[in-house]
Amino acid sequence: MQARSFACRSAELGNVRTGDERSSGAGQHDGLHRIVGQSLVDAVVKPLAYAAGQWVYGWVVNGHDREIVDRLVVNGAFHVVPQDPCRLRQACKYGQLPMQLTNEQKADYAENGFLLLPDLIPESRLAQFEARFVAFATGAVAPLPEMTIMRDIMVVRGAVTPATPMHAINKMINFEDDPELYGYTLEPRLLACVRDLVGDDLYSLSTNVFNKPPGVDGRHPMHQDLRYFRIRPADKIVGTWTALNQATRETGCLAVVPASHKGELFDHAAPDWEYVNAGFFGVQEQDVGESVFVEMQRGDTLLFHPLLIHGSGSDSSQSFRRAISSHYASGDCESPTRDWRVGKRVRKIPT
Repeated sequence: MQARSFACRSAELGNVRTGDERSSGAGQHDGLHRIVGQSLVDAVVKPLAYAAGQWVYGWVVNGHDREIVDRLVVNGAFHVVPQDPCRLRQACKYGQLPMQLTNEQKADYAENGFLLLPDLIPESRLAQFEARFVAFATGAVAPLPEMTIMRDIMVVRGAVTPATPMHAINKMINFEDDPELYGYTLEPRLLACVRDLVGDDLYSLSTNVFNKPPGVDGRHPMHQDLRYFRIRPADKIVGTWTALNQATRETGCLAVVPASHKGELFDHAAPDWEYVNAGFFGVQEQDVGESVFVEMQRGDTLLFHPLLIHGSGSDSSQSFRRAISSHYASGDCESPTRDWRVGKRVRKIPT
């Protein structure tokens, strides 16, 4: 399964070409003009959405204005095409994403099975979540009874000696009883986006903090999260994954198969790898489609359908790849065996 990366780093911006769009819509493309006319040292480009087979990118200029553009590769250069800058500047002004999804964003999610929202969670909250996780993972704070902190399988088997206690940790699950970490599931902008997809009557199903340390295999095989849930319908469940630090191909970012949520739930099994962490099952179907890498910056959030096929690679960097995650379900969902709403790890989200 070959993966294609559509993410663009700021170092590549020297190849930007603007074509003829400078002359159209007087005053609308000032942010774009500034990028073209300056050294680009303070310009950053970030992926905002995946549509029509390519990423839609946003410019962040000097930490303020953002213009949404399409990035097309033409003979090795980037061609920049603004898309309705007035409307999109208002919708995606730096650090001020709307409290609801646009019709276009909801359509993108319906088509591709995932939606990338930049800068959704404030920096102050990210720092709080990360510090709390580190406190639990290092033993500075005793884990709560239902909380599980998982060591990487290579550490457990003695194949790797971790450089620090944090280098031994793969992830934490079940932080529902910790008010600080559970605050993530109650973030207003996150909840607003989730409710736009599955409705107002919400429950949280599962919670995780992923640590993915360097120096271990750490791969997560391509899988569908619906494999872990018995409730249905799938369209009334959504996963959220917020980067606590930069997620790149080097650090083992997520890879997804666009539109795979339109298919069935495949059989899953543990992959035939030497080192596989507990509970890391992968789809058995061989031909699931071409995947794309989802590179993210700290604070970016991915919303994804539970049937979306996704996974991640090893962290070959010298730093951790951390993320905080939750799944939500509509109160309209049903289970074939019991009332899932009173499950041990399920929490009703206040309205």
